[in-house]
Amino acid sequence: MIRCPWYWHNVVAVLALILADTSARGATSAALPQQNARVEVPTQASPWFAEPRSVKVYLHYPGGSLENVNAKTGLMLSLHNWGGTHAVGTADPDALASRYNVVAICVDYLQSGQNWDEGEAPYDCGYLQAIDALNALYFVFHGLQMAEIPFDSRRIYSAGGSGGGNVTLMVNKFAPRTFTCAVDMCGRARLNDDIAFGLPGGSKLNAGYSSDPSEKTYLSPDDQAIRNLGLPAHLEQMRALGNECHLIVVHGTTDEYNPVEDKRQMVENMEAAGLKVEAYFLTAEMLDGAAFKTTGHSLGDRTKSFSKLLTATCCQKVPICCCVAERPTFNSGMSWCDIQPLAANLSFRIKRVRQAFASNLSNLAWLLMLTVLSCGWQGQLDHLCDKIGD
Repeated sequence: MIRCPWYWHNVVAVLALILADTSARGATSAALPQQNARVEVPTQASPWFAEPRSVKVYLHYPGGSLENVNAKTGLMLSLHNWGGTHAVGTADPDALASRYNVVAICVDYLQSGQNWDEGEAPYDCGYLQAIDALNALYFVFHGLQMAEIPFDSRRIYSAGGSGGGNVTLMVNKFAPRTFTCAVDMCGRARLNDDIAFGLPGGSKLNAGYSSDPSEKTYLSPDDQAIRNLGLPAHLEQMRALGNECHLIVVHGTTDEYNPVEDKRQMVENMEAAGLKVEAYFLTAEMLDGAAFKTTGHSLGDRTKSFSKLLTATCCQKVPICCCVAERPTFNSGMSWCDIQPLAANLSFRIKRVRQAFASNLSNLAWLLMLTVLSCGWQGQLDHLCDKIGD
């Protein structure tokens, strides 16, 4: 049996958050607005911020109206950058909604905005931010179901730039059977020591954590590991759980914020785990002066970058994945399993967790599962279910 010295600390922390998660369930009760709008969606508790917590969610319908949603319409998260709000640093949601026939969803996830560093809290770096994005996605998914509005539940996507690229990677990790395609534009592949502790090295970022266990802002090994998108043990579990998302990565080779070396390692580990990943590491020869203008962090015009990678025709006709424009045979030979909303269509073990909690499965149960399974404790999850009353 493989033992993780921080195992029970992580399980207890996640379990406490799951059992405390009462407000987020209210996100399923509100009706969707008829036109493009901003709504407040209750979300997961945070140990750093006052209760209850909610996030601003921006809905962009095809043609600006809910009445334009049809049986071919998909859902797409479009996630802003570190320090941004709404659609800053990501693809234009109105353009996405119009071109790809999706409800584009932007989320002011935890610590959005330029004042993210006010107070004591270090930057979340994708953990609860991903939960915020998943709650926003479920708000729309469930709202359409409750209103009996047909839409294509197989066409669930996420895209984001910089910090939003990181959150896109994290939502695919936390909900591994939800997304058909995800586009990461220069997102962070892991919370390395340089970024976490503000050390001199390969990044200009400082998330404000401490390496001192006595400090409130201490970043434990498990906290750092859950934010590692290339951790082999986690990737293996994603694959075992049936992850079929086709991930498209674009990253500048001179990125001064999110090190390209980390992204290369992430892609290599994903390929080794058998996950579907298509990577583009921009060099000077690949710049076109429009979509891609620099090999640095900004890339260029991220709406044009997104459009260059994907074609609307393929997104409409091939529900399993969007195509890379330069590679028209991208989908050749791909397999597919039905994509279900967030906590649905889970493995036997995860169904047992749902029964054990006797309620709708919180998104954070994915984290509990991931913690248990990635540490080699497969049998312990069944034991845990028995302990809490399966």
